[in-house]
Amino acid sequence: MTIAPPTIPLTERTAFLAHKVGQLLLARVEAGMQELGLNSRSYFVLTAVDPQLPRSQQEISQMLTIDATTMGMVVDDLEARGLVVRTRNTRDRRRYDLTLSDAGVQALAAATATLVAVEQEFFSPLSGKQRGELHGHLQRLVAGRWPPPQD
Repeated sequence: MTIAPPTIPLTERTAFLAHKVGQLLLARVEAGMQELGLNSRSYFVLTAVDPQLPRSQQEISQMLTIDATTMGMVVDDLEARGLVVRTRNTRDRRRYDLTLSDAGVQALAAATATLVAVEQEFFSPLSGKQRGELHGHLQRLVAGRWPPPQD
């Protein structure tokens, strides 16, 4: 006789709720970024381009966990739109360093303002204290797991 495991509704599973929150938030972020002609990946890439310390396309790809092909397409689009400049790395000719153009700096500022507005709206059911606590919990959950180690 086989005994079936107890059935627990998905809404009682933390993993499911975390996944669903991520999906719902990402959908709102995508809608906000679309108004700027961007998407979440392009925003994350623009954010990862450090004006003080140029990073290679590969480093950003690893940091954001974006596969190389997709990363290439995102950077190609950002470059074609004049938002990033891709230059050969002086130490490793196989790698490209990314920097923001002036237009990229402006696009990043507008996208960041949009993201702040989306976050404020999405998390509005929580008090400021609850938001801070949630943020702290999320930081603890990713600590040591992300960003992935660089090769």
